[in-house]
Amino acid sequence: MYINKLFACCILYADDILLLSSSCHGLQSMLHICNECGKKWDIHFSPVKTQCVTFGGQAPRQFNLVIGGNSLTRSSKPKYLGCTIKSGSCELDISPAVGKFYSQFNNIMAVLGKQKNEMAAVHLMKSYCLSSLLYACEIWSSKVSSVHSANVALNNSFRRIFNCCWRENPKMLLFYCCALPIVHNVDQRRILFYKS
Repeated sequence: MYINKLFACCILYADDILLLSSSCHGLQSMLHICNECGKKWDIHFSPVKTQCVTFGGQAPRQFNLVIGGNSLTRSSKPKYLGCTIKSGSCELDISPAVGKFYSQFNNIMAVLGKQKNEMAAVHLMKSYCLSSLLYACEIWSSKVSSVHSANVALNNSFRRIFNCCWRENPKMLLFYCCALPIVHNVDQRRILFYKS
Protein backbone atom coordinates (compact mmCIF):
# COMPACT_ATOMS: atom_id res chain seq x y z
CA MET A 1 0.00 0.00 0.00
CA TYR A 2 1.33 3.41 -0.95
CA ILE A 3 0.32 6.79 0.43
CA ASN A 4 1.78 9.18 -2.13
CA LYS A 5 5.28 7.67 -2.48
CA LEU A 6 5.46 6.24 1.04
CA PHE A 7 5.07 2.46 1.39
CA ALA A 8 2.73 1.91 4.35
CA CYS A 9 1.81 -1.71 4.90
CA CYS A 10 2.26 -1.89 8.68
CA ILE A 11 0.81 0.80 10.94
CA LEU A 12 1.65 0.54 14.63
CA TYR A 13 0.20 2.32 17.64
CA ALA A 14 1.24 1.02 21.09
CA ASP A 15 0.30 -2.68 20.99
CA ASP A 16 -2.11 -2.40 18.04
CA ILE A 17 -0.87 -3.46 14.61
CA LEU A 18 -2.64 -2.79 11.33
CA LEU A 19 -1.41 -4.79 8.34
CA LEU A 20 -2.40 -3.67 4.83
CA SER A 21 -1.95 -5.69 1.68
CA SER A 22 -3.36 -5.67 -1.82
CA SER A 23 -3.38 -9.50 -1.93
CA CYS A 24 -4.22 -12.35 0.43
CA HIS A 25 -0.82 -13.97 -0.23
CA GLY A 26 0.95 -10.73 0.73
CA LEU A 27 -1.10 -10.47 3.91
CA GLN A 28 -0.37 -14.10 4.79
CA SER A 29 3.38 -13.54 4.42
CA MET A 30 3.14 -10.47 6.71
CA LEU A 31 1.25 -12.57 9.27
CA HIS A 32 4.01 -15.18 9.05
CA ILE A 33 6.66 -12.48 9.69
CA CYS A 34 4.67 -11.23 12.70
CA ASN A 35 4.45 -14.77 14.06
CA GLU A 36 8.21 -15.37 13.62
CA CYS A 37 9.10 -12.04 15.29
CA GLY A 38 6.63 -12.87 18.05
CA LYS A 39 8.42 -16.15 18.75
CA LYS A 40 11.77 -14.34 18.84
CA TRP A 41 10.61 -11.55 21.19
CA ASP A 42 8.11 -13.60 23.23
CA ILE A 43 5.05 -11.79 21.86
CA HIS A 44 1.81 -13.73 21.51
CA PHE A 45 -0.66 -12.73 18.79
CA SER A 46 -4.21 -13.65 19.76
CA PRO A 47 -6.19 -15.08 16.82
CA VAL A 48 -9.41 -14.30 18.74
CA LYS A 49 -8.62 -10.55 18.86
CA THR A 50 -7.25 -10.47 15.30
CA GLN A 51 -9.70 -9.26 12.66
CA CYS A 52 -9.49 -9.59 8.88
CA VAL A 53 -11.44 -7.45 6.47
CA THR A 54 -11.54 -6.96 2.72
CA PHE A 55 -12.07 -3.53 1.21
CA GLY A 56 -13.09 -2.91 -2.37
CA GLY A 57 -14.31 -6.33 -3.39
CA GLN A 58 -15.24 -9.80 -2.27
CA ALA A 59 -12.87 -11.82 -0.07
CA PRO A 60 -11.81 -15.08 -1.68
CA ARG A 61 -13.64 -17.82 0.20
CA GLN A 62 -11.09 -20.52 -0.48
CA PHE A 63 -8.20 -18.53 1.03
CA ASN A 64 -7.87 -18.90 4.79
CA LEU A 65 -5.54 -16.55 6.68
CA VAL A 66 -3.57 -18.12 9.55
CA ILE A 67 -1.32 -16.89 12.34
CA GLY A 68 0.59 -19.38 14.44
CA GLY A 69 -1.43 -22.27 13.00
CA ASN A 70 -4.75 -20.67 14.01
CA SER A 71 -7.30 -19.57 11.41
CA LEU A 72 -8.47 -15.98 11.48
CA THR A 73 -12.10 -14.97 11.14
CA ARG A 74 -13.29 -12.26 8.78
CA SER A 75 -15.13 -9.24 10.10
CA SER A 76 -17.54 -6.86 8.39
CA LYS A 77 -16.91 -4.09 10.94
CA PRO A 78 -13.37 -4.25 12.30
CA LYS A 79 -12.35 -2.01 15.18
CA TYR A 80 -9.00 -0.22 15.31
CA LEU A 81 -8.00 2.31 17.99
CA GLY A 82 -11.60 2.59 19.14
CA CYS A 83 -12.96 3.26 15.64
CA THR A 84 -15.37 0.88 13.92
CA ILE A 85 -14.77 0.73 10.17
CA LYS A 86 -17.42 -0.37 7.65
CA SER A 87 -15.88 -2.93 5.31
CA GLY A 88 -17.90 -2.11 2.20
CA SER A 89 -17.38 1.64 2.16
CA CYS A 90 -14.21 1.95 4.31
CA GLU A 91 -15.94 4.68 6.35
CA LEU A 92 -16.12 5.06 10.10
CA ASP A 93 -19.29 3.84 11.76
CA ILE A 94 -20.09 6.58 14.26
CA SER A 95 -23.15 4.89 15.79
CA PRO A 96 -21.09 3.61 18.79
CA ALA A 97 -19.87 7.18 19.43
CA VAL A 98 -23.45 8.50 19.23
CA GLY A 99 -24.58 5.79 21.66
CA LYS A 100 -21.77 6.66 24.07
CA PHE A 101 -22.69 10.36 23.84
CA TYR A 102 -26.33 9.65 24.75
CA SER A 103 -25.27 7.35 27.60
CA GLN A 104 -22.94 9.94 29.13
CA PHE A 105 -25.45 12.75 28.60
CA ASN A 106 -28.28 10.77 30.22
CA ASN A 107 -26.04 10.07 33.24
CA ILE A 108 -25.31 13.80 33.63
CA MET A 109 -28.99 14.69 33.37
CA ALA A 110 -29.93 12.00 35.91
CA VAL A 111 -27.40 13.33 38.42
CA LEU A 112 -28.48 16.96 37.91
CA GLY A 113 -32.14 16.05 38.40
CA LYS A 114 -35.22 18.16 37.69
CA GLN A 115 -33.97 21.32 39.42
CA LYS A 116 -30.96 21.51 37.10
CA ASN A 117 -29.03 24.61 36.17
CA GLU A 118 -29.19 24.72 32.37
CA MET A 119 -25.78 26.35 31.90
CA ALA A 120 -24.14 23.80 34.21
CA ALA A 121 -25.74 21.02 32.14
CA VAL A 122 -24.46 22.62 28.90
CA HIS A 123 -20.96 22.97 30.35
CA LEU A 124 -20.90 19.35 31.54
CA MET A 125 -22.23 18.10 28.20
CA LYS A 126 -19.62 20.10 26.26
CA SER A 127 -16.81 19.01 28.60
CA TYR A 128 -17.55 15.31 29.02
CA CYS A 129 -19.88 14.13 26.25
CA LEU A 130 -18.89 16.08 23.16
CA SER A 131 -15.37 14.62 23.06
CA SER A 132 -16.85 11.09 22.89
CA LEU A 133 -19.12 12.12 20.05
CA LEU A 134 -16.31 13.78 18.09
CA TYR A 135 -13.70 11.05 18.66
CA ALA A 136 -11.72 10.60 15.40
CA CYS A 137 -14.00 13.08 13.58
CA GLU A 138 -10.93 14.27 11.66
CA ILE A 139 -11.25 11.17 9.48
CA TRP A 140 -15.03 11.04 9.17
CA SER A 141 -16.35 10.74 5.66
CA SER A 142 -17.58 13.94 4.09
CA LYS A 143 -20.92 12.22 3.53
CA VAL A 144 -23.86 13.89 5.17
CA SER A 145 -25.02 10.80 7.13
CA SER A 146 -22.08 10.76 9.59
CA VAL A 147 -22.31 14.44 10.43
CA HIS A 148 -26.12 14.37 10.44
CA SER A 149 -26.46 11.66 13.10
CA ALA A 150 -23.91 13.45 15.32
CA ASN A 151 -25.71 16.75 14.79
CA VAL A 152 -29.04 15.19 15.74
CA ALA A 153 -27.49 13.95 19.01
CA LEU A 154 -26.12 17.40 19.86
CA ASN A 155 -29.42 19.13 18.98
CA ASN A 156 -31.39 16.62 21.05
CA SER A 157 -29.18 17.27 24.07
CA PHE A 158 -29.87 21.02 23.86
CA ARG A 159 -33.60 20.40 23.44
CA ARG A 160 -33.62 18.23 26.55
CA ILE A 161 -31.55 20.64 28.65
CA PHE A 162 -33.82 23.59 27.84
CA ASN A 163 -37.08 21.57 27.70
CA CYS A 164 -37.77 22.49 24.06
CA CYS A 165 -40.23 20.85 21.73
CA TRP A 166 -38.54 18.18 19.58
CA ARG A 167 -39.54 20.10 16.45
CA GLU A 168 -37.84 23.35 17.48
CA ASN A 169 -34.50 24.20 15.91
CA PRO A 170 -31.88 24.74 18.67
CA LYS A 171 -29.54 26.91 16.53
CA MET A 172 -30.09 29.98 18.70
CA LEU A 173 -29.53 27.97 21.88
CA LEU A 174 -26.21 26.72 20.50
CA PHE A 175 -25.26 30.26 19.55
CA TYR A 176 -26.03 31.78 22.96
CA CYS A 177 -24.29 28.89 24.75
CA CYS A 178 -21.14 29.32 22.61
CA ALA A 179 -21.50 25.82 21.17
CA LEU A 180 -20.56 25.18 17.56
CA PRO A 181 -22.72 22.97 15.35
CA ILE A 182 -21.14 19.59 14.60
CA VAL A 183 -20.09 20.60 11.06
CA HIS A 184 -18.04 23.49 12.41
CA ASN A 185 -16.62 21.38 15.25
CA VAL A 186 -15.42 18.80 12.72
CA ASP A 187 -13.90 21.49 10.48
CA GLN A 188 -12.14 23.10 13.44
CA ARG A 189 -10.67 19.77 14.57
CA ARG A 190 -9.53 18.93 11.03
CA ILE A 191 -7.74 22.28 10.74
CA LEU A 192 -5.98 21.72 14.09
CA PHE A 193 -5.06 18.17 13.00
CA TYR A 194 -3.58 19.39 9.69
CA LYS A 195 -1.66 22.16 11.46
CA SER A 196 -0.03 19.68 13.82
